[in-house]
Amino acid sequence: MRVSPDATLAHNNLGQVLMATGRLPEAIAEFQAALRILPGSPDVHYNLGLALERSGRLPDGIAEFRTALREDPGYGNAHIDLGLALAQVPERVPDAIAELQAAIRLQPHSAKAHDALGTVLAQNSARLPEAIAQYRAALQADPDYAPAHNNLGSALARMPGRLPDGIAEFRAALGIQPDFAKAYSNLGVALGRMPGARGRVGGRVSDRGARPTGQRRGALRPGNGAGQNAGP
Repeated sequence: MRVSPDATLAHNNLGQVLMATGRLPEAIAEFQAALRILPGSPDVHYNLGLALERSGRLPDGIAEFRTALREDPGYGNAHIDLGLALAQVPERVPDAIAELQAAIRLQPHSAKAHDALGTVLAQNSARLPEAIAQYRAALQADPDYAPAHNNLGSALARMPGRLPDGIAEFRAALGIQPDFAKAYSNLGVALGRMPGARGRVGGRVSDRGARPTGQRRGALRPGNGAGQNAGP
């Protein structure tokens, strides 16, 4: 490819396609090729950070998110994904919260930013009320943001006496996104916890013992939010 802005875009776009299909080593190579042409691109550093993080190279991913923010301090999604990456390191949770709060200051009506902050706060049971407030802020910004309904349901299901409210939120998520596997699984777990009844999802009895894992974020700037379990 010729050394040109068009070549940078081509490498970056190909890297995004490869990342979306799980071909992470090839995606990383494309993003690195783009940066050899245009080293100061915040978008490419951001995408490289995502690919590195998903490859299990968390410190390298964090470094790329920070580079993206040095190039563009107003890059809200880089603050979000840096915050979510930092939250994977227990001692860095305060730094993670600070990054997500920065994202909200930049994008106060971003459902993704509020949902991400809620997800990090919800790691601490003592901060569940704050997490719930963030999920509600996400839904105020975008009532059809299915991940926030799912995550709000998970948080409510962990609160005493709020399991029915959590179930309602899982159903809301599925009403928006019927193929939302984590919301479907969380609903099954929650219904199975209802007193005196086995859970039913979609007309079938659900008695799975396994708990759902967290939902991954989106690959590109518009993210999907992180998922949570339906609670104990």
